[in-house]
Amino acid sequence: PYSSKVAAAYAPRLASERRPIDLPASSETPEGWKVRIRSAFLKTPVFKNPDGIATVRTQYRPATPTVSQDDVRQFWERRFAAPGPSAPSPAYMKYAKRMTDGHDDTSLLLASGDPELSSLASQRGIIGHTYLDVDALGGCKAALGFLREQISSVKSVFAPDYMVRRSASCSICKDAEDGACAQLCRVSTMVREVPEIGLQELVSALSKAEAQGRISSSQSESALQKVASAPSTNWSYLTAQVNLYKPAAAPSQYSGHRQTPHTATRIPDVVQAEMDPEEVRRSVSALMNAGLSGKHLQASILQRYSRADLMQVPEVGRRAAADDGVQGHYFVDPTAYRDYGRGCDDGSSKLKKKDVPYVLASSSCTGCILQTHPGWCSKYAKEIIRQVPSHVREAAVAARRTLPVVYAPVENPVEKYELRNELSVDLSGSRSRSIPIGISKPSID
Repeated sequence: PYSSKVAAAYAPRLASERRPIDLPASSETPEGWKVRIRSAFLKTPVFKNPDGIATVRTQYRPATPTVSQDDVRQFWERRFAAPGPSAPSPAYMKYAKRMTDGHDDTSLLLASGDPELSSLASQRGIIGHTYLDVDALGGCKAALGFLREQISSVKSVFAPDYMVRRSASCSICKDAEDGACAQLCRVSTMVREVPEIGLQELVSALSKAEAQGRISSSQSESALQKVASAPSTNWSYLTAQVNLYKPAAAPSQYSGHRQTPHTATRIPDVVQAEMDPEEVRRSVSALMNAGLSGKHLQASILQRYSRADLMQVPEVGRRAAADDGVQGHYFVDPTAYRDYGRGCDDGSSKLKKKDVPYVLASSSCTGCILQTHPGWCSKYAKEIIRQVPSHVREAAVAARRTLPVVYAPVENPVEKYELRNELSVDLSGSRSRSIPIGISKPSID
């Protein structure tokens, strides 16, 4: 702080330069000492006129600093001298790179139990679209190559809102003016932490989707109007949905004549249709949500699909066998209905009042606004679980292996239908008796 000691330290130098410090008549405040020391440095040297009168001129010299590249580098080094965010784990970097490339690993990340990986699961649709993780991609040069590849594949402007680089300086391009980091900074802002998603990022996602032709301008305006009227908004969820949205391809319609080439080979009369695994899984899961299990479930599946059709999707059968007796009794699967993640009205209307305690969460349940508090789905009015405990599956398997025992009362039909009758037996008589036979006339016709 400015005080008399600071003034005494500068007084000899200022006296040798004939720039005296004006001393106060009484005690002075630190701000007053600051003003006196500054005015002394801004004075010109004292000189005397021929008449012997001492004159002091005060001259304010505007500072014109010269900033070099080294000064800028040293400034940024001092600026980021404080410890920044710690580098993520190698597993985080691995799955961040996969999610940037378009892979969906949310179920695996949620089942890992690692808080760092679980937080990455909520970034699906954000990472690789709203921001690029330069460290996960392998550095600034790899991120620049990924950016150029996306621009060439999308055939339009692809510019993420942020570039995440956790270190203060780049060890690859050395923050050169023509380096990869400088080129990335010309595209978007370079930040050191994963940004918070808000209205600005949602508007940017809608603008890019409209520029790429995935949505129309009317759809973009409608989305913004709905967001403005909503009381509470999950910005991350909405931004991810916009980034991942792909319009469904409209079927082509042709009303003219169709001609097919004819070859000498015989075409079979019956051609087996190719089964969609997701459609079969939804159908089987809806049957299991209704409470069907065992032979009743098998009969219902065979009424809808043939055995040849089911052989095309063996993974659906394995999953149904694992959840037989558990799904529909211990939990329900909301992904069996096509409006999952877009309100879940169809599934909740069928299963909300069903006496099942849990609903099995999937990727779209992460960050859903219908979770009034952690672990509770207000749409289904059930608790949310991420996986089924092993002891529940073991109990279901044991129940399927145990044959039911039917206890039926034994009935006596003689007593029930009154079939009894008395038969007299003469025990005193002989065992054989003569039978009287009489002949009326000697000749027999």
